[in-house]
Amino acid sequence: MTIEAATHEKRATMPAGLQVRRVAIPTWRSQIFGRQPRSAAAKAMSIAYVKAVFGIETRDANLADAICIGAWGQRQARVAELVG
Repeated sequence: MTIEAATHEKRATMPAGLQVRRVAIPTWRSQIFGRQPRSAAAKAMSIAYVKAVFGIETRDANLADAICIGAWGQRQARVAELVG
């Protein structure tokens, strides 16, 4: 990530009190899907997950991935609250 991109990211999230976390693709996919699917299958799984869990229909795999990453982040936040 460039310094410019990092600065923009910080400006975009700080006013809302959000934290930026980075996650490896295999990490969030295995936690959302219960396993690490192959890339082509993973895109289809993201789209299906978003429709089943959130009722959002999309053909945009990048949007579906972003929603899945957000769902992963919510799970992590809940775990952090429980642990402490």
